Amino acid sequence: MTKMHLYTAACTGNAKNCRYPNEVAVSSEESLRAAVSKDHVCAKYKNSYRSNDNFLLADCIVMDCDNDHSDDSKDHYNHGEVEQYYLKNTHEPIITRENFEKVQHLIGQRKKERKIQDRTGFYQSNHLFTGKMICLHCGAHLKHVVRSGRKSGLYDAWACPTHIRDKDKCPLKVLEDSKIRAAFTTMMNKLIFARRQVLEPYIKNLENLDTENADKEIAEIDAAYSALLKQQAAIMQLAADGVLDTSTCQKELADLNDKKNDLGSKKTSLTLAVSNNYKYITEAGRLLKYLREHNITKEMDENAFLEFVDEIAVYSRNMIGFRLSCGLELKEELQ
Repeated sequence: MTKMHLYTAACTGNAKNCRYPNEVAVSSEESLRAAVSKDHVCAKYKNSYRSNDNFLLADCIVMDCDNDHSDDSKDHYNHGEVEQYYLKNTHEPIITRENFEKVQHLIGQRKKERKIQDRTGFYQSNHLFTGKMICLHCGAHLKHVVRSGRKSGLYDAWACPTHIRDKDKCPLKVLEDSKIRAAFTTMMNKLIFARRQVLEPYIKNLENLDTENADKEIAEIDAAYSALLKQQAAIMQLAADGVLDTSTCQKELADLNDKKNDLGSKKTSLTLAVSNNYKYITEAGRLLKYLREHNITKEMDENAFLEFVDEIAVYSRNMIGFRLSCGLELKEELQ
């Protein structure tokens, strides 16, 4: 088997995970099975955080096979019926693995010579909030920075790029990463303790929303839209037969298009409201199941953050709001 490299996560089935810190050299069926038992990618990324901008290298291509049509393995495609090939040196790489390894070796040597501490793991474990934090003063996404304290030494923090460029345009100062993590843990502990008072009534309210009327309105809109299409076809036929002049035809068609656009906008709004309601019920149910299965803790559950938090609204240096995938926003003070 040709040697290749996969990069695995510490979780499975987490669609929101972007971190793959564990490099696995695959050279046998056994090592491949072990690697793919976890969520994985086939490329190496800067700081182990998957994104287009962070891509470093890859030495294999993963073929995705969609089997959404059935959960029965007998119905799945490609059980070896189609041959697959691994082709080497088919095109010029951006950088070869050999050169990459040489560079990494040189970097390691220089770190030793200059007595620089290797902080790779430090950085990998502190980019959980990338792309999640929004400054409510200017709308920018906060970025990760490293600050130095007189007593604490180097520590991770999050800063508004607008404030960094021009303090007069945004007053938000840096937030300590550890305080954000502590705030999330506190919020989850509160939910675990008070889920019957907070989450269960919220789910009942969502379930009691009148979505039936919305569905009826959508059906009526579809019927009205179809009628407009028929009118449009009739007008175009009259114009083709010479019954309507061009200017009258254009005016009639323009009026019909305006009505169609209005109906389309109303349908989009109603559909979004109904779909969000279903989504919030589903997400709230998932969160409630998690809360029932976990106890109050002092340690942050990073997987829970990735599962249930869409973004963090930053009100000030001392106040943030966790916007959950179920539609709730829960505020916490940073202490």
